[in-house]
Amino acid sequence: MKLISLTFYILAIAFSGAAYASDHFSGFGSDNDEGARTYSMQCAGCHGESAGGRSGMAPNFSQEWFRLTKSNGELARNLRNGFKTPGKFYTGGTCPSTQLTDDEIDEILAHMRQLVGQ
Repeated sequence: MKLISLTFYILAIAFSGAAYASDHFSGFGSDNDEGARTYSMQCAGCHGESAGGRSGMAPNFSQEWFRLTKSNGELARNLRNGFKTPGKFYTGGTCPSTQLTDDEIDEILAHMRQLVGQ
C-alpha cells in the first residue's frame, strides 16, 4: 500500500512539473526560436525584449498591439521603407530591415505577435 501511495505521489509531482514548464517556458523549443533569436539581436535594442519599446526609441507594441494586425507584407514594406508614425518621433532611427530576409521578418513578426498576445 505504501508503495502505491509513493508511486502516486511521484507521478503527481512529475505531472505538475510538466504543467509548470509548459506554462512558463512555452517559447523554449517552439517553432519560432529563430524569430525570438533574430528579434533579440536585431529589434530588442529599440523595441525592448517584450516589445514594450525603450523610452522613446520605438513604439510600445504591448500598448499599441493593433499595429501588428496588418499583414506581414504590409509590415515588411513599412520596415523596409522606414515607416514613420504620423505625429510621433522615435529616436531609435530605422529598423535594420535591409539586412533581413523576408522569412526572418515573418519569424520576427510571429514572435512579436506572440509577445503581445495577438
